[in-house]
Amino acid sequence: MDAIVAVLTRYGYWVIFGTVFAEQIGLPIPAIPVLLAAGALVGTGHLSAALALALAGVASLAADMAWYAIGRRRGARVLGLLCRVS
Repeated sequence: MDAIVAVLTRYGYWVIFGTVFAEQIGLPIPAIPVLLAAGALVGTGHLSAALALALAGVASLAADMAWYAIGRRRGARVLGLLCRVS
């Protein structure tokens, strides 16, 4: 957890965006520990609460839009691939 806090202190907003985006796109990267550490840093004043929340929301929305665009263009092939992988 100390390593997560150290990285968040230095690259905070990029890490929040990247981990939430990666988790929402389907990679096995847990965003919850990063978001909990970011919340602690918001409490200590190292990060802005509004910006951290906005970036997490934008990252989630961007990943959803990417999946929508992929599904709209490739449709059944992507669904078949996802069913085989999961």
